[in-house]
Amino acid sequence: MAPTAMRLRLGCVALLATAPLTCTTARRGPAAHAAPTPAAVAPAAAPVVRAPPSERPEGFDLGAPDVLERDVDGDRLADRVRVIPRVERPSAAPLTFGDLPPALVAHGLADGRYALDDDLTRAALRALCPDAPPARFTPDASPIEADDDGERDRRAKTLYLDALCARAWGRSPDDVAAALRATLSDAGAAAVPAALIEAMVRALAPLRFAFALRPMEVAFPSTGPAGRADADAGATAAAPADAAALDPACRAAVAADARLRASARRAGARIAAGPNPPERTVPDWTPPELPDEPRCLAGPAGTWSLRFVSLDDAADDDGLVGPVRLTFAPASGPGRYAPAPMPRPWSQGVFATRTYALDRTFDWDHDGRPEVVVRTDTWEHEGASESVRTIFSARDGAVVEYGPAAGLNGRILGVEDADGDGRGDLLLPTAWRFVDGCGMAGIAHEGPGLLAHALPDGGFSTRDAVARAWVTRACEHLSSPGEFAHSPGDRDVWRVACARVWGASPEHIVAALRADHRGRPRLQPGHNDQEVCYPFQDLASLALVAPPFALP
Repeated sequence: MAPTAMRLRLGCVALLATAPLTCTTARRGPAAHAAPTPAAVAPAAAPVVRAPPSERPEGFDLGAPDVLERDVDGDRLADRVRVIPRVERPSAAPLTFGDLPPALVAHGLADGRYALDDDLTRAALRALCPDAPPARFTPDASPIEADDDGERDRRAKTLYLDALCARAWGRSPDDVAAALRATLSDAGAAAVPAALIEAMVRALAPLRFAFALRPMEVAFPSTGPAGRADADAGATAAAPADAAALDPACRAAVAADARLRASARRAGARIAAGPNPPERTVPDWTPPELPDEPRCLAGPAGTWSLRFVSLDDAADDDGLVGPVRLTFAPASGPGRYAPAPMPRPWSQGVFATRTYALDRTFDWDHDGRPEVVVRTDTWEHEGASESVRTIFSARDGAVVEYGPAAGLNGRILGVEDADGDGRGDLLLPTAWRFVDGCGMAGIAHEGPGLLAHALPDGGFSTRDAVARAWVTRACEHLSSPGEFAHSPGDRDVWRVACARVWGASPEHIVAALRADHRGRPRLQPGHNDQEVCYPFQDLASLALVAPPFALP
């Protein structure tokens, strides 16, 4: 979806608070509505005692086989994640939980220490254990088909996580062990036999928590103030030069395209005529015409072009494939710049395509030679499609990736002048995204996209006022209340993201989110029939992701 449409469509995040609001839609000009008032947090039953940070957090020794380093919150500091203790079984593979989002976290701090008890560590555990388990565990004892090992494992995992969460909510190891053993008297042994119960008790025995979870009855926090100007006001998007291919400097590239088209037709005719090898799945395939994409952009300082080196018949894909080079030719002077080969070849097949095009040029670093934005479009049959951009520069006699965008290249979704200063800003993927378990390959649910603001010195910032305004305007704008009707998952991702942007704590968000998802399971059901597309932890773990900035 285009960034402008996204901003217009997904604005009324204030609707996502638990208390209903009345909204009006305004596509141009300022829009006013009542700002949501965050509900007061109910006082805790007991005072919360925070454990001090440590350079060597207990239970998170990096040499241990069940401890990993991972940036859980996206703040570029390594956190330590302890894998949920696995349950050994004498006659089967152990029960493992590596596919779950992080729940046992030591939060890495800027001073090199780790926090075992702060808002992030509590939110991570609360995402797995949002509710205090009842005093008596009740495993599902309904009949299981003899060969349905997946359902048998799911029930055992659910019981084990109930016991782990009981520990997280403050129950003693002896109490939890007794509650596990009591399930055997409820015909639960059919699903979870006694030997497996004892293995669970042994796995949980050494587990310790730096804190105990407490009830939090809270309303969903504010997702931002009201009454901002329209996100498109003052913005002027820079479009590529559509007429550049007619420039005399581009004649060689145009001629190369013509030769490529002719080669494509000849190769397609060979495939269609046969005889076809056994691996040919589509014997009558003929390649379509090459897309009319800009492959040459000429300007006063020089010409950028994509040159196709060759084109071959790729038998394994019933298609055509060939390497592509990006070249720069200065408009004057003897300078020659070594071309840059694209990391993967151009391809056009039945099951996948990969094409390249030139989006636009802009002299970000003011050296007199414009940088160029190369777009890579990929498509895969029954798979994901994407369109990403990489910025290249001509310097030191070669075509290279533009250094100030090194950390962004390959993730750029578009270029747009977000603040009207004449420089192209970079549109980046959202920091809040998860893929559910429905559909053929899952359905992605995404929050607001990010912006890298182009700076006068040629660099980019994802943290300055313009970058912040890009996201906050998306969260603040009004939209039709029915925009999220087709995808409640998208609605939840946006409300989580926008609450984080406006400074709500992760644990507060997780607790408030649970109020709307009381019945959502901890694990994905084995026999789903697409009734449950994602478990609660997959959604709630997005609250752990920190924005690249945070407003007070």
